[in-house]
Amino acid sequence: LMKRLVALAALAALLVAGSQTGQAADVAAKKLTLSQAVDAAVSGNPELAIAKESIDVADARVTSAKRLRLPVLSVDAIAQLWDEKQTLDFNGLSFAGRDQFTSSVSLTLTQPLSGLVVIGKLVNVEESGKSLAAAQLSGAKLDVAAQAAEVYLRAMQARAGIDVASQ
Repeated sequence: LMKRLVALAALAALLVAGSQTGQAADVAAKKLTLSQAVDAAVSGNPELAIAKESIDVADARVTSAKRLRLPVLSVDAIAQLWDEKQTLDFNGLSFAGRDQFTSSVSLTLTQPLSGLVVIGKLVNVEESGKSLAAAQLSGAKLDVAAQAAEVYLRAMQARAGIDVASQ
């Protein structure tokens, strides 16, 4: 933020210096409107970029909390390879005790019921956090715009003072 404001102040100083010396340098000859100064301060501002990322993080937290309401599917599988097939002999009859290769699969679907009220409250909290992040971004944009406008107006005052003094 400070780097952006320093850059705006430097640009304003160049504008003032250009009008004082009468030189038409490329940077000094270009007039900067208040709207352009505010746009320059807001666009690419690292603090505002962080605030925008905070909104994305809050949105992900809301999505994550909402997914806690969904059922959970789990799969367990076991496979074993034995050295040989096991057979059982009983009164002259032979029964397979187990094959050489054995496996089992377990599929479980669980749906949370008792915690749904708590999960609903968690979703509400996370949605409030997202709203807070959006409000903080708006406030930060207003702060940056106000600071840029202040720098711009001071530069214009300096330019007007130089113009009055040179007459």
